[in-house]
Amino acid sequence: MKSTQTVAFFFSLWFLAFNSAYAGQFKVSPPVSFKSAVDCSAAVDVGDGYFVGASDENNVLRLYQTDGAAEPKKLSVDIEGAVKRALGVEEIEECDIEGAAKIGELIFWIGSHGRNKKGEERKERQVLFATKLTGRGRDAQLEMAGEVYTNLLNDLTASPQLMPFNLGQASTLAPKKKGALNIESLAADGDKLWIGFRNPQVKGNEALLIPLLNPAEIIKTSGRARLGEPVTLKLEGLGVRDMVLCNRTFIIIGGDFKDRFEAGAKPSRLFSWNRKNVPEDLDVDLGDLNPEAIVVAGQGNAARILILSDDGKYPKRPNGVFRGVWLQRENSANKSPGSGDLK
Repeated sequence: MKSTQTVAFFFSLWFLAFNSAYAGQFKVSPPVSFKSAVDCSAAVDVGDGYFVGASDENNVLRLYQTDGAAEPKKLSVDIEGAVKRALGVEEIEECDIEGAAKIGELIFWIGSHGRNKKGEERKERQVLFATKLTGRGRDAQLEMAGEVYTNLLNDLTASPQLMPFNLGQASTLAPKKKGALNIESLAADGDKLWIGFRNPQVKGNEALLIPLLNPAEIIKTSGRARLGEPVTLKLEGLGVRDMVLCNRTFIIIGGDFKDRFEAGAKPSRLFSWNRKNVPEDLDVDLGDLNPEAIVVAGQGNAARILILSDDGKYPKRPNGVFRGVWLQRENSANKSPGSGDLK
C-alpha cells in the first residue's frame, strides 16, 4: 500500500472510532499539571506544542506548553482597556471568559453573558471579542483585533427563532440556578461560530447550540449579529462545557449546570457529534476531573486532544495549579501511527 493510501486508511479508522461502537476504546492519560491558575476556561492551540488559555477568574491570556514543563507566559493583550472603551466605563471586573475558537488568524473569545453568583448584572461578562495571532508555538503573540461586541445578549433575547427558549428571563437569574443563562463554549465551524450553553437546558433537558453566522463582520463594523437556527442536543441531561471540531467531528464536554463538586451534580461526559446524528457518549471515565476546555493540537491523523480541568474547587489540588489529560486509545500499546497519536 502506498504511503498516501496508508495515511488515508488509518485516518479513516481513526475517524470511524469517533462515530461508531469503537467509541468505548478511549481513556484519559495520567494528568499533566499547569501552573499560574486554578482553571483554564477557554483555550486554543497555537502550534508546536503550545496553547493560549484564559481563566474565568481574571482577564489574562497565557501561553502554555502542552506538557506543562515550563511556567506559562502572560501575553500582553489589553483586554481590559478594550472592554472599558466598548462599555464606556472606567472599571470592570472579570469578563468571565468561557469559550474560545480560532478562525484563520483570529481567535474569538466569549464571556459567559450571565450574571454573577449573586444574580447581579455585569456588563463586562456580555462581551465577544477577537485577538489576532502572529507567530507559532513559543513565538505566538496576540493583539486585540477590531472592536469588542457588546450586543450579543440583546440579539439572543430578541431573535424570533429563539423565543421558545425564553432567554430573556434566563438572563435575569444567577448562572448556576436551573434555567439560567450561562454561555460556556465557542466552536469554529468554517466561517461561523457555534455558541454553546451550559445553562439553560431546553426541550426536555437538551443542550442548546446557536450558530453565529458573521463573527468576523461584527468585530470590524457596527453591524449586528446574524444568528442561525438553533440546534438542541441530547447529552444525557447535561449542558455544553466546551466543544471543538476535530477533523470532521465535534468533540463535546457535557457538564452539569451545577458546580462539579457540589452535592447532587452529575459527572461530566465526553461526546462526539457529526452534525447529523444524535451525539454519542464516548464512554470515557473522567474520574475526578472537572472538564472545562478542549484543545485540539495538530491536524488530520496527527491530531491530539487535550482536556483541561477547572480545579478551583478540587479539594486535593495544589494552589495555583490545574490539570489536563490527553485522550488516548484504551490499548495504547498497540496504537498505530494513524490512530491520531492521541498521546
